[in-house]
Amino acid sequence: MSDQDNKPISTYDELQTKIAAKKKEFDSKQQASYWQRYVIRRIPLFTIPMLVFYSTIFALGFVKDIGSKAVTSLVPSLPFSVYISQDVLCSLFAVVLVHLVFVGLKYEGMSKTSRLLHKLAFNLLMMATIYSISALIYYEIHAIALGVVVFAPLCILPLLVDRTLGWTRQNDRFKLFSSKMQGLIELNLARESLGVEFSERNILEYIGILEQFESQKYNDTVSDSFYILSQVEKLKPQA
Repeated sequence: MSDQDNKPISTYDELQTKIAAKKKEFDSKQQASYWQRYVIRRIPLFTIPMLVFYSTIFALGFVKDIGSKAVTSLVPSLPFSVYISQDVLCSLFAVVLVHLVFVGLKYEGMSKTSRLLHKLAFNLLMMATIYSISALIYYEIHAIALGVVVFAPLCILPLLVDRTLGWTRQNDRFKLFSSKMQGLIELNLARESLGVEFSERNILEYIGILEQFESQKYNDTVSDSFYILSQVEKLKPQA
């Protein structure tokens, strides 16, 4: 810790400098963690519709009035599917992985335009990947059942990973406390303009927000770390 960090706070300007520095730190961490949040929350948006589709077709197969022939007619043909193979799918996975890692490392320093383009690229890659998976499933003997088996985990696992690792909550926490710091900055500016004398209370407000942040961070970490264990405990039959 530098001498500047240990310098006593005795004026509004000194306090505002501290608050602004902490807000900048929160903003930086929020941007750095945003890409993981974006990716993990977007994956189910692509997989859930496919799960609903295959589940609906699978359920219709049990309806006597419709029959298997009618169910088969509901499954659309997949153009260009003859060009899709396991090698193509593996290549897509590799491209998606490289893209995710590259953007994750560079996201914080990117411009808004670059971020938007990379989001678009990710969405296109996800659509291509989901389409390729569907195309490979399409020609299997038990395509409908296999579709349910494949897409169900792809819907659940991202949500479970996000809940366990806490990416979304971490990003939201940085955003929340950055907003609190901004609110405190504006409040102190108003106090200073109204001639309210600087006092210990102003410093305690700032310290209180930092303590709230650390407390929420600890609680979220514990909650996320033991999430799966807590769910398993709930499933156990009560004695």
